Amino acid sequence: MTRRERKGNRVGTIVFAAIVAVVFIMIFALPQFYISNINITGMRVITKEQIIALGNVKTGNHIFLGVNGNIKDFFQLRHRALEKVLLANLPYLKNIQIKSIFPSVLQLELEERVEVAYIAISDGCVVIDSEGIVLEVLGKSDLRGIPIIEGISANQVQLGKKASVDLPGAMTQAVVLLNDVINADKDSRVDVKLLSCIKTIRPIQEGLLYITIQLPVTGEDFIVKIKNSSDNVENLVWLRFALSQRKLDGKGKGILDLTSTQRVFIPENQ
Repeated sequence: MTRRERKGNRVGTIVFAAIVAVVFIMIFALPQFYISNINITGMRVITKEQIIALGNVKTGNHIFLGVNGNIKDFFQLRHRALEKVLLANLPYLKNIQIKSIFPSVLQLELEERVEVAYIAISDGCVVIDSEGIVLEVLGKSDLRGIPIIEGISANQVQLGKKASVDLPGAMTQAVVLLNDVINADKDSRVDVKLLSCIKTIRPIQEGLLYITIQLPVTGEDFIVKIKNSSDNVENLVWLRFALSQRKLDGKGKGILDLTSTQRVFIPENQ
C-alpha cells in the first residue's frame, strides 16, 4: 500500500468517525428523539397510571433511556428491565413487550390474564386465571360473574403465583374444565358465553365434576354432570347451543348427564 493510499484510508476513517459522532450528537441533542407519545395496547384491568407509577414511564425521556438486554434487544430498542419490573408487580400481566419506536414513541404491548374463577379463603376469596394464578383477593361481597370452585380452599396466597390449595388434585380438575369452557366459548356460532352462565364448579372425584348453570333467560339454576375427557369441548359447545335455543328451560329439577355418549337429563324424582 502506498503512502497516498494509507493517507486516503486515514482520511476516510476520520470522515466516517466524524459522521458517526455527528449522528450521535443529533440523536441525543435533538428534541425529536425524546418520547412525546406513549402507546399502550391490550389494557383491560391494568391502568396506564399503574404502569407509569411502577416504571417511571413518562414523556420527555430519551428514546434510548431504559433500552437494555442482549445485542438483539438493543437493536430492537427493547426495554427488558422495565418489562421484568411490570411482570413482577402486576398480577394481571401475563406478557409484555416494550420498545422505543423512532423517532419519539414508546410502545407497550400487553397481554393480560383473564379471571375465570374464585377459590374460598377464610375471609373472602381469591380470583384465579385459567392457569390457577392468583390475580386478586376479594371480600365475599365483591364477587362478580365468574364461577366459584366449591369444595376446595386456598391455604397460601401470593399475588401473581399459583394458588396453593388443600385439594390440589381437585383444583387441577377444575382448571382443566375451565380451560375447556374457554375453548368452547370461542365458537362464534353462538352468542351465549358459557363461562358467564356457570355459578359453581364442584370436583367430586377423579375427572368427575358438577357444574351449576344459571339459565340465561329464566335465571333458574341447572345442574350438569360432566367429566374431563377429550370430548369435553364438544359437549360444552353443545351445551352452549342448548342454552342459546332454550332447550333446558322448564325442565325442572334434575341433572343433565354429559358423562356418556348420550346426553341425558335425569329428573330429580327418578
